[in-house]
Amino acid sequence: MRKWLWRTIWILMGLYVVLVMFVAPYLIRTKVPGIVHDLTGGTLQIDGAAINPLILNLSLEGVRFLDPKGEPLLSLQRFDVNLDAVHLLYGKLSIEYIGLFSPKFNIVRQKDGTFNFDWLMHLGDANASGPAAAKEGDGKLPAIALGKFELEDGSVAFTDHTQAEPLHVQVGPIGLELTDVDTAGHGSNHYHFYAGLSGDEMLDIQGNIRNYQPFSTKGKVDYNAGKLYLVYYFLQNYTPLEVAEGRIHFGLTYDADMAHPEKIAVDDISVALRKLRITQKNHHTDVFRIGEMNVAAGPVYPLQHEVEVASVTLDRAFVGVERLGDGTVNWQHFFPSSPAPEKTEAAVAENNATAADDGKPWNAVIHKIVLTNAMIKMTDRTLSKTAVETVDDINVTVGTVTTDLSKPVGFESRFAVNKRGSIDVNGSVTPQPLHADAYLNIMGLSLPPFSPYVEDNTFAKIMDGRISMTSKIAYAPSDKRPDLTARGNFKLEDFLVNDVRNASPLASVGALEAKAYLLELMPNRLFVDTAGINSFYADVTVDRNKTLNFAGIVKPEGAKKPETKTKTAAKAPESGFPVRIVRTLIKNGAVHFADYSLPLPFDTQIHDVGGQVLGISTVADDTTFLSLNGEIDRYGVARAEGSLNTAKPKKFTDINVAFRNVDLHSLS
Repeated sequence: MRKWLWRTIWILMGLYVVLVMFVAPYLIRTKVPGIVHDLTGGTLQIDGAAINPLILNLSLEGVRFLDPKGEPLLSLQRFDVNLDAVHLLYGKLSIEYIGLFSPKFNIVRQKDGTFNFDWLMHLGDANASGPAAAKEGDGKLPAIALGKFELEDGSVAFTDHTQAEPLHVQVGPIGLELTDVDTAGHGSNHYHFYAGLSGDEMLDIQGNIRNYQPFSTKGKVDYNAGKLYLVYYFLQNYTPLEVAEGRIHFGLTYDADMAHPEKIAVDDISVALRKLRITQKNHHTDVFRIGEMNVAAGPVYPLQHEVEVASVTLDRAFVGVERLGDGTVNWQHFFPSSPAPEKTEAAVAENNATAADDGKPWNAVIHKIVLTNAMIKMTDRTLSKTAVETVDDINVTVGTVTTDLSKPVGFESRFAVNKRGSIDVNGSVTPQPLHADAYLNIMGLSLPPFSPYVEDNTFAKIMDGRISMTSKIAYAPSDKRPDLTARGNFKLEDFLVNDVRNASPLASVGALEAKAYLLELMPNRLFVDTAGINSFYADVTVDRNKTLNFAGIVKPEGAKKPETKTKTAAKAPESGFPVRIVRTLIKNGAVHFADYSLPLPFDTQIHDVGGQVLGISTVADDTTFLSLNGEIDRYGVARAEGSLNTAKPKKFTDINVAFRNVDLHSLS
């Protein structure tokens, strides 16, 4: 009896081994593809199959799956799975190992926006309404234990035909590793996913699942050397800009527990942008450039609307701004606006409901913003002579910025203009209610680069000149006090203007100073304690047609550049702007005066002009006192003393003028 039993067992075991080792692989190779074709319409090809019945190991080689048109969709070099027979006896699915080697996915997006795998998404739709489909499960995950899942050397070939220029992207190698997975919550449940695009680009995600129901996980993400061309590809139909160069690196950690969604957090965020260059299509000139940008942030609590950013640094940024001949700015054409769709009452109600549900305001803070070595290039083509101005060597540091608009934001900035002269601006701004306090320091700002704006409407050209100024500025809207006040000193040095018609000097000033000035706006007022004019010169000439050269310095309408067809705001009504200068000191002045309209042309030099003027004012009924003297030609002397109303000189002027020892030749 015992021999018969053992003989039966051995026979059954032999049959099991034969069936599993030889029959089952044959059926997998020959019958499974037909079943798959009947169910999906696709074609499954399997080059080889092997099963080890003792350790419950299945191995497939050369697996390929084609769509109904015969185009490749998926291929697999080898597939291995090894079950744990002991745990199966206890009703628990336990898998020792699953391996996918060299899986290759081929994804194609057609011109109509559909994908080559869309047909798989609709399989079984006709049978999805039966009673079985309506039956709901209890939502509990089955007990599954997995020792290790390994996907090696995977790749995805993506082709997009929706754009004018097809996009071909090869993603790989792709890898995924799951270790010690247990849906019951035991084990480390570690996962590691990585994917490369091309060259040294790599996305790496790894972490641990702490619980499956409710889901809870913690891990980190790293992405290195990502090219920005892919982003541009999907935006190219919406802007004439082109990403010529640029790479991005970012990393973060995450902690998500669906049992406490309000505690979902993203932390240790770091973003680095390198060598970004944006050009206009079919142009070789950069319109935007970043040498390097770094962002350090975290923690971020999305559901609590809380964001904290430690620092934002930007180095070697460049912006090219061009005012075109029609008066528009180039950046207006880079992002053309489209008319907003009309909103129905239902859409408005839905938006209002969404806003009400998510009405919690964001609480964000940026602790530091640093901008270094930046540059702005401004080209103005609306003028007769194109003007190019540069603001370079821009260095700005901004303190803590928050969504609490009542908190002041401190800043420090320094930049150069046209590489000649520098400007410092430091202070603080409070957004709401808006008020600001700042210190402005301009050092040696060169004026000749701004001459095209003068030459566009006049025959004058700025040959030389520098401005320096210090000012303390305060802005705070008020009903009782001026909104803006500025106190400081102003100085213009070595200023020279030529008449371009004969390349002769028209006027010059060695130094023009305004000491202790006070400028107020809204209401307006300018007060200067002391002004000084040193080493000035003016060329005053009357030609044979009795035209004063200063009167003809403005170009006639026909000589101006044709006006562009741009919308201009209506001219605001003139408002009073009272100006008072307490004391004006004049030294070393000179005037060349010539009148060629006389029968005997008159030409003389007035030099060594000096003196003072007290109380220059544009306010009605204010009186100005002056005392000036100068020399005429070699031996003549002129003196002027008296008073006048500088606002209305025709109303009151009382000046005594005395000439002595004037050459009769000049006088005639």
